[in-house]
Amino acid sequence: MSIWANILEAMRNLLATKQRSILALIGIIIGTGSVVAMLSIGGMVRHETLKRFEDMGTDLISIRLRAPEPDQGLGVSDLAQVEQGLAPWFAVVTPSIEAGVWFELGGQEQFFTQLGSTANMQALYRLELAAGRFISPFDHYQRFAVVGQQVANAYADAGQLLAPGSTLAIDGRIYSVIGLLERAPEDLFGGTDVNHSLIIPIGALSRLDGGEIDSLAARIKPGLAHQASIEQAGQWFAQHFPGLDAEFSSPEQMIAQMQQQLRLLTLMLGAIGSISLVVGGVGVMNIMLVSVTERRREIGVRLAIGARRRDVRRQFLIEAVILALIGGLLGLVLGALAAWVVAYFAGWGFFVTLPVLLLGFGVSAAIGVFFGFYPAIQASKVDPIIALRS
Repeated sequence: MSIWANILEAMRNLLATKQRSILALIGIIIGTGSVVAMLSIGGMVRHETLKRFEDMGTDLISIRLRAPEPDQGLGVSDLAQVEQGLAPWFAVVTPSIEAGVWFELGGQEQFFTQLGSTANMQALYRLELAAGRFISPFDHYQRFAVVGQQVANAYADAGQLLAPGSTLAIDGRIYSVIGLLERAPEDLFGGTDVNHSLIIPIGALSRLDGGEIDSLAARIKPGLAHQASIEQAGQWFAQHFPGLDAEFSSPEQMIAQMQQQLRLLTLMLGAIGSISLVVGGVGVMNIMLVSVTERRREIGVRLAIGARRRDVRRQFLIEAVILALIGGLLGLVLGALAAWVVAYFAGWGFFVTLPVLLLGFGVSAAIGVFFGFYPAIQASKVDPIIALRS
């Protein structure tokens, strides 16, 4: 019997037992769909995470400052010296002071960050305004505030719509709203979340809290080597502020670390999906073993009229592979659909790569061969005399 005749015969046998075939298909569909969905979601997470850093630019540097003792850190009065000293390597430098505060708003406890910074912050982080303006170099110690989107939403839920010119009170402090921000990435490079923040002139926040500068953000001048610039800037800090620990980090370093972590995440998600596929393969094997038991008389007739045992073995193996391939194709569709749903609700760009589809389909075929081989062997071992008597 030719291979095509085997395939047609296998299709007839599978259609003759629709319920059993569907039960076997469900496991393969879910297993293949899990592999495709998990790997695709892992790929999209990796793409979106790296894209966030690339959008900000790999020339953006974060400098976390740690003082050995309180009141020995970098103050607002030191900013002019720092900006001038770092000018050979950085085109723009912006400091930040963070002061978190819990307070009651509309009957609910809220946590926002008062973020003291300068006018350079908008260009450095590429922040977009929904209304009003950003803080300017002339605001100095004014109690002005640029409001993050989540802060504005919280006040709106409490019945107070914020707009440029309005005032808001946080922790007993009154600020004049001068601008509202569009939604920004939740975690900007350096750990800043402007959506839950009020951006205030750094002089005003320093005067209110007496705080020292927590960190600096800077953009390396075009044409300069990133690592060399970081090392030279670190030497400048060590020379002029010897008691201050300045920890430099760049998107390039974080991207390299994150790529390794995301590769592990993708492998882990693929392994989880593979477990479902193995369970589906066990289901195929069980269904095929039941089929062998029920078709013992048919197998005996085939062997009695001249069929070879390898023909019987091939017939049952083809049936198992066809089941797995059909389940694999449907699983690809299910997995892609599941990945699309996740991307849609997460606001990511959706894509499924060809290697993922080929891997899902190839693994499902391999599952069919692996788990179909034992039932096929059992079918080929049937004694025709005993089978005909039964």
